[in-house]
Parts: sequence; structure tokens; C-alpha cells
Amino acid sequence: MSDYENNSPSSVESKRDIAKHNQILATEHDKKLFFETIENLREPNEALKKAYKNRNKFFIE
Repeated sequence: MSDYENNSPSSVESKRDIAKHNQILATEHDKKLFFETIENLREPNEALKKAYKNRNKFFIE
């Protein structure tokens, strides 16, 4: 592979995305906590339900 192909914009962007992902879930503890949270979702509380109902006041869809 040429130097150009190794440093093409898509290759650089891909490497940046992978690095960003690795920073977000940097440790095994982070990964475990993230996936446990996703797998064990709780019901939304009243404040979250109210915010969802009023979301159109703040965002344009």
C-alpha cells in the first residue's frame, strides 16, 4: 500500500474514530459498566418523561 493510501482522508478518519472509541470505553470497567447499563435499563422518572413531552419546545425536528 502506498503512503497516499495509508494516509488517505478515509483512512485517517477511520483511525480517528477507532481512537475515539477506545478513549470512551478505555478500561474493562468502563466497558462492563456501559453494557450492564444498556442491558438493565430502568423506567424513566417523571422529570425525564416531562422533558420528553416538552422536547419540541427546544428542538426543531
